[in-house]
Amino acid sequence: MTASTVPGFTNRQLWLVLGTLMLSVLLASMEISIISTALPTIVGEFQAFESFAWVGTAYIVTAAIGTPIMGKLSDLYGRRNVFQFTLALFVVGSLLCGLAQSMPQLIAFRAVQGLGGGAIQALAFAMLGDILPPRERGRYIGIFTLAFVGAALLGPLIGGFIIDHFSWPWIFFINVPLGLAAMIVTHLTLRLPFPRRTARIDWSGAVLLSVGIGSLMIGLEEGQHGWTQRHVVVLFVVATVATAAFIAVERRADEPIIPLRLFADRAVLTSTAIGMCAGTIAFGAGQFLPLYFQDSLFVSPTESGLRMLPQMIGVTAGTFGVGRLIARTDRWQQVCR
Repeated sequence: MTASTVPGFTNRQLWLVLGTLMLSVLLASMEISIISTALPTIVGEFQAFESFAWVGTAYIVTAAIGTPIMGKLSDLYGRRNVFQFTLALFVVGSLLCGLAQSMPQLIAFRAVQGLGGGAIQALAFAMLGDILPPRERGRYIGIFTLAFVGAALLGPLIGGFIIDHFSWPWIFFINVPLGLAAMIVTHLTLRLPFPRRTARIDWSGAVLLSVGIGSLMIGLEEGQHGWTQRHVVVLFVVATVATAAFIAVERRADEPIIPLRLFADRAVLTSTAIGMCAGTIAFGAGQFLPLYFQDSLFVSPTESGLRMLPQMIGVTAGTFGVGRLIARTDRWQQVCR
């Protein structure tokens, strides 16, 4: 077999591993966009329009909680083992979502799915860093972004097609065989040595982070019914206290879930803030535009997916365009401005 420019891998092994990681990221990313065109049909079947936003919110909340925790566990116990565990969570969550018989069940199972899906994306990029030498990362990560592009472009279209020609559970069932295939391939081909070390998990930080993110997201969701309601105010207070306690705990922790020293770097702080703003706009529009198209303009789910294409094409053009400019100029600050 032909040796690759990446130590320890033949070309065949390298592309098999990269293809598997891309497939995993595609599935996890597409689950955010594919659900958008299906949600109007799902809430109509369960007659639970008041819970519309929670189907998407449950996935995002647990993804946000699980990503840093699973990332830290992968540092301590190895990327492959934790990655396979997150894939298993995603597959089980997908199967349960397809079998859901009520809206509360679907929301709960989406939370399970999100716990695995969010960590899949983070761990895939971490493993790229482990596999690829610095000089090769730009080339392969550029190819790797095709998974995100595919998820953005195909998700709404596939979701609309499935709703029009099959039934909504199949938007979840399709993840099961593909996820199992990814688990098998990573088990057989991915060998990532890591230095075993004795370290304690920062469980206090993990609990406080979960409470803080969960309270904030639930408070924002419930606030649409009245921002001054007692339970909404309590949720925001809990989120504030938990976040402050989390910062205090992380400063003293030997193995922090999120090393706060990273945010002393202006590049990290700025890119995180920009990513948060961009994500807020993208996820907000992506979730509610199909509802507007289908319930206000009375178009089919497939046409709803087609009408989402301009936004998805913009995301695609921005991803590739900015990436190429940075690679050519090596001036990421000027490009991002």
